[in-house]
Amino acid sequence: MNRFLVACLAGAALGSSACAASVPMAPKALDADAKQFRLPPPDRANIYVYRDQWMGLALETSLGVDSHGTVATFGPRTYTVLTVGPGEHTLVSRVKEASTRLSVFVAGGTNLFVWQELLSDGGPAVRMHQLDDDSGARGVGKCELVALPPLLLPPARATKTGGQAKAAAAPVSPSESLIAIPAGGKFLAVFELQSNDLDEDVLMILSDEVLAGTVNGLRGHSGVNVMTRENIPAVIKDKGKGDCAEGDCEMATARNINADYVVYGNVVRTGQTYAITLKLNETRGRSLLATEDVEAPSQLGLKHALATKAQELVARAFSASPPRK
Repeated sequence: MNRFLVACLAGAALGSSACAASVPMAPKALDADAKQFRLPPPDRANIYVYRDQWMGLALETSLGVDSHGTVATFGPRTYTVLTVGPGEHTLVSRVKEASTRLSVFVAGGTNLFVWQELLSDGGPAVRMHQLDDDSGARGVGKCELVALPPLLLPPARATKTGGQAKAAAAPVSPSESLIAIPAGGKFLAVFELQSNDLDEDVLMILSDEVLAGTVNGLRGHSGVNVMTRENIPAVIKDKGKGDCAEGDCEMATARNINADYVVYGNVVRTGQTYAITLKLNETRGRSLLATEDVEAPSQLGLKHALATKAQELVARAFSASPPRK
């Protein structure tokens, strides 16, 4: 047996991952949150998929769902949480050239657990098993959370309106502060979320959800350009620690970078509940255009809700825009 293999086996026995496959991991806070196994809303379901073996230390396994390609990659003792719509789903697990499929049916408002077993007979192979809640939770408890995939929800239902198909959007209550946003040659800045209650790496993930929702909400409004952390020269890092009233620092920064609109928010925790009010402001006149309240019993639940709420926030505000001539 070569020395490298001996070292890897010894490391595995000691719990070391020095020789293990390297895959993107989620922040520890989200890992702890996911292991609370809270149930999702009735229109969603969670599928926990885990690989709890040290076998195949240097091998990556991957997971696909339905028509989606690879949505997660696994090393030894890792897991992911897929948030899907209720119903039947096909999971596809791969290691090197070998693959296997498992069809599962998951009801809304429930968690389902799948064990990804790595086999070695005749070369690396993988098999999946649906487990009961107790066995699945114990297996997940031995593992660490990999980087979370996006929500894997079905598209909005299409309804016939005037002979044309139109996506059925979830009902959204009108905002009292909603005003028309003129289209054409405008810039919208998406600031990173602020919080005194969350780790910075978790805030980064939540901010990415807001950005994704904002981009989706602006589809069809080609006159509005999104500014992100990659092209914003300065963002506020000390909101609430200086002399700014709420929103003033964001407005000042947005004007300094020539942004016409800004999306921002502050996450607060009260007991076991996380809440945020997403705000969309016009920066020149300092007008509050629209708001969306987001509340969840967990950081993971907050992540799952933010993209949808940000999309509704922006799409609803821009729907008041007069048609371009």
